[in-house]
Amino acid sequence: AVAATLCLVAITIYVFGILFRQLARETTLETKYFASIPHSMRTLLLTSVTPDLVDYFVDDFADVPLYYGIIFFVFILMVTFTTLNLLVGVLVNVVAVVANGEKEKLQIAVFRAELLKILAVVDVDEDNHIGREEFDKILVRPELLRNLEDA
Repeated sequence: AVAATLCLVAITIYVFGILFRQLARETTLETKYFASIPHSMRTLLLTSVTPDLVDYFVDDFADVPLYYGIIFFVFILMVTFTTLNLLVGVLVNVVAVVANGEKEKLQIAVFRAELLKILAVVDVDEDNHIGREEFDKILVRPELLRNLEDA
């Protein structure tokens, strides 16, 4: 999921890099930010990774038509929400792993408690070990078997 999201971000940067390269021809933005497709992609990557740099672009977008700024804003929104989706996915995955670990710990604790109850019933010599005779007692008592199966 992480790799797919990163690929989606890379494709978005590539597509918008081509778009801005074409739109910025013969404008002040071309030489400064969008001189080539790799240069456009680098500019868009830096602005999507560090949104604080957007302030540097705002002044330069004042000299071009309004729709350049709107397209740039759409790009920032798309990359930001895609990255946010990635982070939410990672967070959900971490929570699921922790929940499974806790559930397993709880199951082990319940199983241990049931075994200790059974041990208290059948351990006649009180050595905290179940011998063959004591194990046979578990097998002939259906309520102990049922408790063991439930655990």
